[in-house]
Amino acid sequence: MSTDGRRKGHLPHPGPYLAEITNHLDSTYMGRLEVSLKKAIPGRVSSKGETFKVKYLSPFYGLTQSRFEGNNSGDFNDVMKSYGFWMIPPDVGTTVMVIFIDGDPNEGYWIGCALSEVNQNYMVPGIAASNHVLMTPEQRKRYGSDYLPVAEFLKKTQKLQNPNPESIARPVHPFADRLLAQGLLLDNIRGVTSSSARRDLPSSVFGISTPGPLDPNGPKNKIGYDGNKQSPVSRLGGTTFVMDDGDAKGQNELVRIRTRTGHQILLHNSSDLIYIANAAGTAWIELTSQGKIDVYAADSVSIHTEADFNFRADRDINLEAGRNFNMSIGGDYNVNAGGDHTFIASSGKLQFTGSLDQTVGTGMKLTVGSDMHIKSAGLFATASGNINLSGKSNNFTASGDTSIRSGGNHLETAGKIQMNGPAASSATPATAAATPSLIPLIQLPNRSASAGWGEGNYFNAGTLASIMQRVPTHEPWDQHENIDPVRFNQSNTDAVAAANGSGGGANQPFPQPNADVPADWSKDLDFINKVKDVSTGLGCNYVDLLCCMQFESNMNPAQRNLAGGSATGLIQFIESTAQNLGTTTAYLAGLTRVQQMDYVEKYFKKTKLSKVPNPTLSDVYMCILAPAYCGQPETTPVYSKPSQSYYSNSGLDANGDGIITKAEAAAKPASKRSYVMQQLVNAGVEQPTS
Repeated sequence: MSTDGRRKGHLPHPGPYLAEITNHLDSTYMGRLEVSLKKAIPGRVSSKGETFKVKYLSPFYGLTQSRFEGNNSGDFNDVMKSYGFWMIPPDVGTTVMVIFIDGDPNEGYWIGCALSEVNQNYMVPGIAASNHVLMTPEQRKRYGSDYLPVAEFLKKTQKLQNPNPESIARPVHPFADRLLAQGLLLDNIRGVTSSSARRDLPSSVFGISTPGPLDPNGPKNKIGYDGNKQSPVSRLGGTTFVMDDGDAKGQNELVRIRTRTGHQILLHNSSDLIYIANAAGTAWIELTSQGKIDVYAADSVSIHTEADFNFRADRDINLEAGRNFNMSIGGDYNVNAGGDHTFIASSGKLQFTGSLDQTVGTGMKLTVGSDMHIKSAGLFATASGNINLSGKSNNFTASGDTSIRSGGNHLETAGKIQMNGPAASSATPATAAATPSLIPLIQLPNRSASAGWGEGNYFNAGTLASIMQRVPTHEPWDQHENIDPVRFNQSNTDAVAAANGSGGGANQPFPQPNADVPADWSKDLDFINKVKDVSTGLGCNYVDLLCCMQFESNMNPAQRNLAGGSATGLIQFIESTAQNLGTTTAYLAGLTRVQQMDYVEKYFKKTKLSKVPNPTLSDVYMCILAPAYCGQPETTPVYSKPSQSYYSNSGLDANGDGIITKAEAAAKPASKRSYVMQQLVNAGVEQPTS
């Protein structure tokens, strides 16, 4: 029978018939297939004459009528409109059901697909996970889980002999790598799923999974009746739309739309949440049953409104910037506070291009740690009570006249004066201003893709220091509400209540900064003992560590880099280093020496110091200055001209040859040894040397 032109004659009956797809046809009707009837022509199809062309029978499809068309081909209103349900034609080799209208071989339609491959529907419709997975040792180390998305089992090796096909091991689906990158590979709610046609009997899973693109780099084989053409025969996996009524335990009740690459919208009834995420795992948003909206973005969050932006919280509003906090206001800046106004900064500048009026309802105190300069065109001070000026010495200079006028007596007292009278009263000393308290910092779990997934890390980036009780991170975020609804309820996420001890707290605050730090560290025996303990754990000499810290900060835990920048504390932590340790330089500056040594230890454990046998002072100092050179020979160049690193550390170039070697860099902290040893003698922990 020829397929050119119309076929003659009729089939014995309209059908339905089981047929195998031999080719996809792209002609008048999209979705048309070329099929071979399985019983009518047994065996392999070898010619076009043994096949039929059948059209797609959609369960719902429609068109506006051609008789209602206009005459303008460029006008939307003049052309026909189509709508309806459309499915992708199955792959060549799939068995379909076909019918022929009135037995006419030219009016064939394919009306459905037969599940001809027994037990090979595990991936449908949600790319479900399984505990029976074929993995190499490298894959097991990489994924860190035995419950992974899988493909179908290799049928040719099973031959349907296993009475329980669900126990047959299947290969890992490549989608596991996408879930790993998103941080969702261990998450049975937002990541892996049990939504499979084979999960229940009968199945409570309803959904659709598209085949996905043909894999151009995958295996190729001959398809159809053309025996020589090699075509891709594997798929990359596609988009899934799942409506799951849940398993026997009531879990996994959900609606999920997820693309081939991992973009997803999830409506999860069992865990009572809505979750939206991108494929890369760099942005997600979650709406919880208790009324939380958690948002994470690896880049920026931008909002623009051409009218008002109204933001209200009936409890606290917490804002925190890891770097700068900038505001630009075109009009007035108005703040109404019913309580105290507290402002703490390391330094500051305040400028008003116009006038400044300040009104204080009761007393006002101004305390300056060093000199205070006031410069103005004129200076006027009026007090309805007494004016007291007290200083070590007082100097008054006038380029013109000096006038003193008193409505009552004028009294002066000095060692020698040319006027006599009763003794003058002393000025009353000023009362120091009260010091405001820092906002408490809370200890939060942190996850970052840079921390790595394998070796059991699971993107664990340590501890994050924040003024907030709730900071979403990269997945797998440890504090999704569904993990522990009681711990993360409204009262336990009150950062202020947790910090002052009046409430619970999902996370605990860091210890409050202790300002009682002896200026002379030889009197700080707790600190010296702490350094000894830390040095023992690191395998280095504690005196070497003390020398390095003495050079870096004069043993001042609040020491800031005098040349500018963020470097702070005993070993001059920079801001990025502090953040990698789960804190900030602002927080470190408020700690005592003993408290800050925990972060010094944490930092050194991230270096390779412990791998260097018998580390020297220069090895210890390299871990602070340039960690890559720890354990290298003393003559190794560390910085050289014309690099910016050289110019930033040019004071270490002892011979001025434009090269800073490891030995030259360590000479500065080594020069502190005699001072350090004397401090240890003063502390009574070392004996004086002759």
